[in-house]
Amino acid sequence: MFEKYSLSGKASYRNIMLVVSMMCLLAVPALANQDYKIGSRDVIKISVYEEADLTKTVRVSSEGMISFPLLGNLKVAGLTVTGLEYKLTRLLAKDYLVNPQVSVFVEGYHSKKVFVLGAVNKPGSYELMGDATVLEMISRAEGITEDGGSSLILLRSRPGSKGMLSHNAEEPIVVDLNKLLVKGDITRNIMVQDKDVIHVPKADSIFVLGEVKNPGSFKLEGKSITVMQAITMAGGLTRIAAPRRTKVIRVEAGQEKSILVDLKEIMEGNKRRDVVLKAEDMVIVSESFF
Repeated sequence: MFEKYSLSGKASYRNIMLVVSMMCLLAVPALANQDYKIGSRDVIKISVYEEADLTKTVRVSSEGMISFPLLGNLKVAGLTVTGLEYKLTRLLAKDYLVNPQVSVFVEGYHSKKVFVLGAVNKPGSYELMGDATVLEMISRAEGITEDGGSSLILLRSRPGSKGMLSHNAEEPIVVDLNKLLVKGDITRNIMVQDKDVIHVPKADSIFVLGEVKNPGSFKLEGKSITVMQAITMAGGLTRIAAPRRTKVIRVEAGQEKSILVDLKEIMEGNKRRDVVLKAEDMVIVSESFF
């Protein structure tokens, strides 16, 4: 369905995202509830047919618990909506009711978030309501701005980390928007997870990630900037950086390539090894293994 669009004009992504936004937003209610895994701080409404005293709206505690009449304190975090309905039905039928009919609805999604940053119309954090893709999250951020680049970067935290743009992140995933939006390659439409960060760089920017003190995007503004200069702009290396294993991720003609850069060699005086960056390049400084 995307073949009729062209990237020749600045408004192209906006036009495409308008269509995609309508499709994604229409799809959200259908898949937002039953398979959603309940988490702490979520607000859920529990109804038992013809049992008004058992119809309650409760907030899940930070420990993943709720208090429910007759049953007391129950662990609900990690259960799907369907799973909680089954659990409540089983417990009520065991000692209290004959053939109880229980329904659960999530009224407030507060336990899982995805952050959409950079060149989008409404950057910020968005509650994750069940399964969602990169494209759906971009549509919730009201699409890509006219100065957005042709790729986006997905940062995913390692298990147990606090997420966001921390140093404890897995290697970033680059998504080619040209292939996803124009050529309709849905394999690029990655499923997002709790604490994911989606960043859409501006077309004239570079991105520095990993073991630097201030990771983020930086404008080229027509200047010629090398990898070493970009590292400096990002506050320099952290103490656990592996300067010999730095690399530049670059997308050219729809193909992603990786350029290995030895920062230690450059710092020792071999300036010829310092790569000049292009718009939308991503510099990744790896962590040292001790």
